[in-house]
Amino acid sequence: MLVGIKNRIKNNWVVLVILLLGSFLFISASPLYKGNPWVDTNAMLAIGQAWLDGRVPFRDIFEQRGPVLYVYYLVMNLFSTKGYIGLFIIETLNLIGIWYWEKKTLQLLQVPSKLQKWLALILPFFLLSSFSFENGGSPEEFAFFWILWSFYYLLLFLKTGKLKNYQVFLIGFGAALVFWMKYSLVGAWFIFILVYLLITLKNRYWIEILVKVVSFLLGFLSVTLPLMVYYQFVKGVPALIKVYFVTNIGAYTQDSGETGLRQHLYLIVQAINKNFMAQPIVLVVLTVGVVIAIFYRKEKQAAILVVLTMIFSSLLSYWSLRQDSYMFLVSVGISGILLPLAIWDFIVQISTESKIRTKLVIAVAVIMTFAIPPMANKFIRYAIPVSSSQNFAAQDLGRYISKQSGKKASTIIYANMLSLGIERFTNVKYKYYFFETTNLNPQRFPQQRQSLNYLIEHQKADYVVWGLNWGNRPPIDLKNKAAVISQVSPIVTRHYKLVKVGTEMMPGIDPPFLTPANQNQYALFARK
Repeated sequence: MLVGIKNRIKNNWVVLVILLLGSFLFISASPLYKGNPWVDTNAMLAIGQAWLDGRVPFRDIFEQRGPVLYVYYLVMNLFSTKGYIGLFIIETLNLIGIWYWEKKTLQLLQVPSKLQKWLALILPFFLLSSFSFENGGSPEEFAFFWILWSFYYLLLFLKTGKLKNYQVFLIGFGAALVFWMKYSLVGAWFIFILVYLLITLKNRYWIEILVKVVSFLLGFLSVTLPLMVYYQFVKGVPALIKVYFVTNIGAYTQDSGETGLRQHLYLIVQAINKNFMAQPIVLVVLTVGVVIAIFYRKEKQAAILVVLTMIFSSLLSYWSLRQDSYMFLVSVGISGILLPLAIWDFIVQISTESKIRTKLVIAVAVIMTFAIPPMANKFIRYAIPVSSSQNFAAQDLGRYISKQSGKKASTIIYANMLSLGIERFTNVKYKYYFFETTNLNPQRFPQQRQSLNYLIEHQKADYVVWGLNWGNRPPIDLKNKAAVISQVSPIVTRHYKLVKVGTEMMPGIDPPFLTPANQNQYALFARK
């Protein structure tokens, strides 16, 4: 096995170096930048750090995503105290994995073997080029690897008519990982299972179907059972079920104002359509890839599988009726699966010379890797280099706390926002169940707001952070203390004093459209 891995690295080392360079340049958690400013990612890093410190997610500290995702983030925190290096490593490995499975998919689609590794570079950097990637670290980013992994095996079945038991086991394994990462992302497996069953039931392979169902379930259980055993051991099963399923379903889904399945589906389609309109290149890439696959390549099976996977994944991803742009990332990835095939077929039409074709393929791959991401994804352009004097709010506020507290661990509450990541730059102790304001409906889940208000009113935390223009409000004059205080809830200002303000430039998302870069502003309050 080790010999096989060494040979793969030896045969692909140039492409792997390009992937690594691209990651260094275009992932904001890279050592080249000050850090990832996205609050979602910092919230998950905080949960991973808290878990490492002994606080079990759901039982001891609140967040919404699944336990497998927090395993990812726990591992990230093992690499460095800030966690950003670990995030960078895991994101880079994830991109390499996407490249690998796309390479194997292109092999099934009969792309010349010497060009597969180059053409496969296009998909991971097409993903990076979408502003749905944002600053990186979303569950969608990591889930797409497992979707592509399972997509390959189903396409293999459609091509050969065979699927080994261990391959079905691996499909179930991938499905379980994504289910326990963010269950709204498992739409792809509905279509994978449906397609497989339609074909095998038609041929009446009853014994084979039974064996494959058992293999899939064993793969699914290989993730689920250890997870449940762990949570049973730490007495956290009720909290896991209550938060991950009951609370998310009841308080995260937006109220459509209407009842009925037809109206709900209509609103989902509206949300998907808005994201397509915000990123029309995704629809163009999907259409071109499917048309060429069907009418030129005669790869009808691959094209139909891509379309169906896109539909089912999008429907389930947007079931909550939320329109956050990062939720569209899986759809972006699926749409790009056939893009390298379309580019290769276009190059074939340009030249009949093998050497010229190879050079063109390499040129396109390199351009897609190094030129397109910073042009297309504004979040990449606004990543702050470590050498820059530009403000990075989490770092500035974290250093202030360290200066005041020394080596003593502080407690922080994010009173009206998700984690800014201050804990990446100072010593923080996770003492309370709620430490941030997540995107849950306060009418349906009042416990979060009530608990945070209690902690603030009783001055339990050392520091409170307030997002001054959180929710797309215009920036204010930070030198005007009265103007700053006016933006903050009296519950905070009665019990805490303003000690520091922080700011950074970052593109904002006004779903589903990208707005110009704006100034995000934050206020740090210390206990009076």
